[in-house]
Amino acid sequence: MVAEHFDIETLSRIALGRHWRSLDTAEQKQVSTLMRKVVASSYASRFPLYQDEYFEVVAESSVGSSRHTIKTVLHSNKKEVAMDYQLIHVADRFLIYDIVAEGVSDLALKRSMYSALLSTEGLPGLLALLEKTISDNASNAAINP
Repeated sequence: MVAEHFDIETLSRIALGRHWRSLDTAEQKQVSTLMRKVVASSYASRFPLYQDEYFEVVAESSVGSSRHTIKTVLHSNKKEVAMDYQLIHVADRFLIYDIVAEGVSDLALKRSMYSALLSTEGLPGLLALLEKTISDNASNAAINP
């Protein structure tokens, strides 16, 4: 499963920024559970069928002792996309916590959107958005088989 290659807790904590600390343990777990589903459903909707796409690793670098960057290019029939995977060392392996596609950080986009939403609608608004994202991703995957 795709989500097993991600550090969902780190991703969730960074995505929520200062709001993460204001959540109790049960709320943090609820957000992390939904974030895991967002990650998995996002990949399912973006790659519904294999059509000769492949990743080429073009560079690797360490960012301190616990972080690593893997620079890749996604090759497809339509175009090439530069994708950098940001990894963190957790429990004797590296896990993804952010993907930077064409210079745009997915985590930075989430953090900006989620922070604004949490400030205006609180946790219920964020949970509703995450559920909608999962649902929309599932619909997109079904439409584009």
